Amino acid sequence: MLVHLKNTSVAAVVVVEVVVVVVVVVVEVVVVVVVVVVVVANAVVVVVVVVVVVVVVSPPVSHKTTVVGRQNTQQL
Repeated sequence: MLVHLKNTSVAAVVVVEVVVVVVVVVVEVVVVVVVVVVVVANAVVVVVVVVVVVVVVSPPVSHKTTVVGRQNTQQL
């Protein structure tokens, strides 16, 4: 009986250890996925901000210059 109990307790410990390892691995994978998602989201935000800044800053300047150029040519 004692040998059987020892084997059962060892098996239970091994099962618990395996479950703990699996949980730790799953948590690590989830953390890696979250980090990747955050990095990608940050990259997307940076790209969107750069595009918005370029769109907001560039066209008015070029548009104003073209309008001014047209006004100058019309006045001449």
